[in-house]
Amino acid sequence: MRTMLEQIGIRLWFCVFLATSVWAAPGAERQKRSRTCFGELGCFANLPPFNNTDGLLPQSPDTIQTTFRLFTTTCKRPRVLTQGDASPYTDCGFDPTLPVKFIVHGFLQHGQVAWVRDMTNALLRKEPMSVVTVDWGSGSGFPYSQAAANTRVVGTELGTLISTLRSERGVRADKIHIIGHSLGAHIAGYAGNVSPGIARITGLDPAEPDFSDTDLAVHLDKTDALFVDIIHSDGAEFDYVTGFGWIAAVGHIDFYPNGGMNQPGCPQESVSNIMSAAYNHGIEDAEDTLSCSHSRSIYLFTESILSTCPFFGHPCSSLEALDKNAESCLRCPRGNCPQMGYDADKTGLSGKFYLRTRGSAPFCGESQHVTVEFGSMDTTSGQVRVELVGEDLSSDAVHINSNNDPFKSGDRRHVLVVDRERVSDVTQVRVTYARPSSQSWWWWHGSVTTYSVSIFSVTVTNAEDGLSVHFCGDYRTVTNGNTITLSRGTTDPNACLVPQSNVHRADPLVARHQIV
Repeated sequence: MRTMLEQIGIRLWFCVFLATSVWAAPGAERQKRSRTCFGELGCFANLPPFNNTDGLLPQSPDTIQTTFRLFTTTCKRPRVLTQGDASPYTDCGFDPTLPVKFIVHGFLQHGQVAWVRDMTNALLRKEPMSVVTVDWGSGSGFPYSQAAANTRVVGTELGTLISTLRSERGVRADKIHIIGHSLGAHIAGYAGNVSPGIARITGLDPAEPDFSDTDLAVHLDKTDALFVDIIHSDGAEFDYVTGFGWIAAVGHIDFYPNGGMNQPGCPQESVSNIMSAAYNHGIEDAEDTLSCSHSRSIYLFTESILSTCPFFGHPCSSLEALDKNAESCLRCPRGNCPQMGYDADKTGLSGKFYLRTRGSAPFCGESQHVTVEFGSMDTTSGQVRVELVGEDLSSDAVHINSNNDPFKSGDRRHVLVVDRERVSDVTQVRVTYARPSSQSWWWWHGSVTTYSVSIFSVTVTNAEDGLSVHFCGDYRTVTNGNTITLSRGTTDPNACLVPQSNVHRADPLVARHQIV
């Protein structure tokens, strides 16, 4: 067991970690110079619009030590690319007619972290191509604002390499795709400015601190490539422990999985939770807690490369609209909605698109729109939990909270859920009602109030083909803390108005969903 001094030491250390790694280095020594030059890379100033990094100028290329590693399907090990050296291209069987993908990491990382390796391997398995990883780990460390300033040098180095590939290796601009996470997304933007006309940039939760509300020249935007797609995963308001990603729509197409923030399966990002993770499981676990939503964009994109399950985006104004307005938001027939991730450029669509994902890998699944219709009951508040149960007895759950709008008779509540089961394979629906313990009962002259909800039906609709199955609740009551199971399923929207004994058993889908 750790001593009290050790506990205090860990907490003090982690507070220092937060202050130096996340905040925009308010205490960092400001450089008095307004301009620095690095040979062929040119000069960099900290005057507007590049006054976004607390007055810090980029460090030198010798300090940052950017390393480009080339991977192809014929290379047993990667080759480091250096200017004027043709041997890596020859050794790796570099084919200039194939696509070239660049992967760029972000703050506090380096080019050989696990996710970079995983994404590289997935890309090479997808189709013939070359992959170049961009390792700027020596320049991506503390303080944050210095790393943000260094992105300009790394982006210029990357853009220069791309220009060399185009002019000396015969790589066409329409074969080039840069994938950058966090600060790496802005590096991709700078590279696109240096080598105009490249085909695609994918921004994985572009960093928000030091880049929001800046000039187009400062951050990644849709002028940096012919097609710019963005996955937003941590776009909550920045408060030093969350909101590291930028919620603004800056691409040709912007995807907002789960609303673009607070990803399912991630712990609540708070100082107390982060410090608890550091104390109980170490600093690495605390970092995972701190960056869980921010890093989710990486894993969503990586999964999309090889998965046969598409992340379809839907044209809505918000995640709430996607939950409530199934008829208007879920209007894309299968194949015509854009797919978040690897195939985002296949439809030619643009704009903002919302979707839900599962909370753990695999993150993709069957998108189902769930509607709970209440029967006759007293108005109450709390949470209704709906589980979709398939033939293998596995299920995901969705929670519908009353918040400031209590549940009442005839009320309908809607939510989009991503489940492992197709609608046609759902055999039962379990409904649980729970009310916060402080509100579950009240004493008045020795009496106890028991809260409950009445369930008329639960309707599950496939978001892609529109198939709906209605599970009849038959006005059954669910008391606080209890669960009921609905087994009477039908495709007839009026069937739940008929008593269970009168259900027409000849309907094959009714029979399929009828649990005997």
